Formats: sequence, structure tokens, C-alpha cells
Amino acid sequence: MSTDSGWLISVFGLAIGMTALGLATRARAAWQKETLDLRAMFVQLEASCGSEVTQLRQALDTLERGMVGPQETLREGRLNLSVRSQALQMLRGGATAEAVASSLGIAASEARLLTRVGRALAIQTESLPGA
Repeated sequence: MSTDSGWLISVFGLAIGMTALGLATRARAAWQKETLDLRAMFVQLEASCGSEVTQLRQALDTLERGMVGPQETLREGRLNLSVRSQALQMLRGGATAEAVASSLGIAASEARLLTRVGRALAIQTESLPGA
């Protein structure tokens, strides 16, 4: 092997090494840019999720404050005899359970229950002798 060929191989080796170093530098720069973009996206998503969690907590607090147990309902008298009779009259008059619930301030499920109770009472009354 002559000196010229050894020098030529060294130059090619150096050129290949410099090219590899340049490619590695570009790849690292691209990786750093992508890392920064992903961090920015993560911060944005974290803020978005944080605000949604806050909204959900507020909605849950509102629902929990609005919940009333059976004992509290009876104590407050929301569904007392007067309200029940008004609801049954409105339901017999053709009003929907939702309309009755909103006008009397009771839960729609309570109004639907009263509808079923009213029907059951009507069936029992019709089946009595002399009715």
C-alpha cells in the first residue's frame, strides 16, 4: 500500500466521519425540537384537563348540594299530602309527569311514581263493588 492510497483512505474515512457527525447533529437537533413540541403539547393538555377536572368538581359539588335524602324530604315536606293530591289531580287532567314535576317543584321520578300509583289506585277503585 502506498502513501498516496493510505492518505486517500484517511481522507475518505475523515469525510465519512464528518458526514456521520453532521447527520447525528441534525438528528439531535430534530429530536430536541420534537421534545420541545411534545412538552408544549403536554403542558397545554395538562392545563385543559385541569380546567375540565375543576368544572367536573364544581358540577359534582352542585349535584351533591342538590341531593336530598328521604328523611330530609319528609322533614322539608316537599312531597306532603297537599302536593301529592295536586300532582295526582294534574296527572289525571292529562299533564305529563315532567310538567307536574316542574310546576310543583318535585323530582320528575317522584311525579312518574305518582302516575303509576294513581293508575294503580284507579284500577283498584274500578274493581270495587258499587264503583
